[in-house]
Amino acid sequence: MKTIDGRRYASRNDLISHSNYSRAQLANLWRDRDTNGHPPAVILDRVMHWDLEAWDTWLARYQHERGVGNRRGAVGRRADPQRAHRLELAAAARAAHPETPLRDIAHQLAAEHGGSPHTWNGLLTEARPAKDPRPELAAEALAAHPQWRVGAVAEMLAAEHGQSVKTWQNILSDVAPLPTSEHGGSPHTRRGPLTEARSVKARRELAAEALAAHPQWRAVAVAEMLAAEHGYSVKTWQNILSDVHRGQRD
Repeated sequence: MKTIDGRRYASRNDLISHSNYSRAQLANLWRDRDTNGHPPAVILDRVMHWDLEAWDTWLARYQHERGVGNRRGAVGRRADPQRAHRLELAAAARAAHPETPLRDIAHQLAAEHGGSPHTWNGLLTEARPAKDPRPELAAEALAAHPQWRVGAVAEMLAAEHGQSVKTWQNILSDVAPLPTSEHGGSPHTRRGPLTEARSVKARRELAAEALAAHPQWRAVAVAEMLAAEHGYSVKTWQNILSDVHRGQRD
């Protein structure tokens, strides 16, 4: 919690303990701010914060309009926050592992969060898979900080929403528009149109085509060309080129 000019500003972690909402619920409320009137955020020390008085006023109105405790997802202090939180965990787990049998997810949730696999299996059956909010959060962060390096954006997202910096870097690489040689710039400081190099498969195809087009070039020279044309680091392209070489030998 931070105080500026006498007003308190709460981070997402502060709001979790303040409101009894889970992290996933708060993220969904923020995601739907255009329709639910959620107060705007300010960035303090690279982390989103909200004016706590304004947020409390908005939350009271939001809960009143929907009837606190009358529906799953409208969780307040008079509701059952533990069960609601477990439903959120179950929904998130189903979304993250759509091909995994529910019984296996139930055992994993029981090991991580306590309770019996039988209880978790029931919650998994009841919960609908939640939409993963992370790609949207990543896209919002990129739009809000277009001049930041991807690593700095990933650090901010990890501090604000949990999970590792590496996880957020991977998500950012999936959602970030990358510049092409036509537009110039660095993939860490400039966002241009989407390019064909976004997916791993596409990058491997580009690497294979570059090797075929320049058979006499050293791998590092090919990697430098690919980095200049499609973004990502020279080291990343060197690794991809090595994989392509191994695949061609096999």
